[in-house]
Amino acid sequence: MFDDTHCLSGFIKANTIDNKEIKNTYFVDFNEPHGLIESGEAFLMKSTQLRSPMGGNIAAFSSQNQLNDASGKLSGEQVTLEGISK
Repeated sequence: MFDDTHCLSGFIKANTIDNKEIKNTYFVDFNEPHGLIESGEAFLMKSTQLRSPMGGNIAAFSSQNQLNDASGKLSGEQVTLEGISK
């Protein structure tokens, strides 16, 4: 488990373990805090108005519409997991 999307991204990028050993990756759903979204189905948004534990300030949403709604309220921009790790 990781506190922040940047920590997850760094772990994957560092090849600490063989990526073939990672079966699935999930994010906590911003709109449903007890729900999980598989990383391939998540829509990610970065906003300075979000306050994640390690300062990455990224939230996951289960649909593009949910991200768009939150983006208007939180002045955020859409990002990808691949883009974060660059």
